[in-house]
Amino acid sequence: MFKHWQYKTKLYKVWCWMKSRCDDKNHIRYYIYWWKWITYDSKWKTWEWFYEDMWADYKEWLTLERKKWNKNYCKSNCKWATYKEQARNTTRTILYKWKCLKDWCLELDINYSTATTRISRGKSIEQTLELI
Repeated sequence: MFKHWQYKTKLYKVWCWMKSRCDDKNHIRYYIYWWKWITYDSKWKTWEWFYEDMWADYKEWLTLERKKWNKNYCKSNCKWATYKEQARNTTRTILYKWKCLKDWCLELDINYSTATTRISRGKSIEQTLELI
């Protein structure tokens, strides 16, 4: 394989990780992506195109995130996000009025573990956040 000066950079590794999630059957997340038919733009098979599309806004502390979780990796559906943003943009995140439960807990000074326990025991979000 042709090696270039960027093959040791974090940006190059992000590209490799994205491809392996979609292509490598041994990757721990492969079947989740396969089941949802998530793949990447065919031009992103080559590093040069991925680099051309994504390098401008890239910062070392950011991660690659899909804007719409059920759509493919491509320039129009990807952005750079912090780890905190990405952790809150998962399918497990509980949303109420377009804000995640963790943010509500911080704002209302409620312990997050307490809130998730209340919800798991059948309380509504309003009851959990003591809004009623």
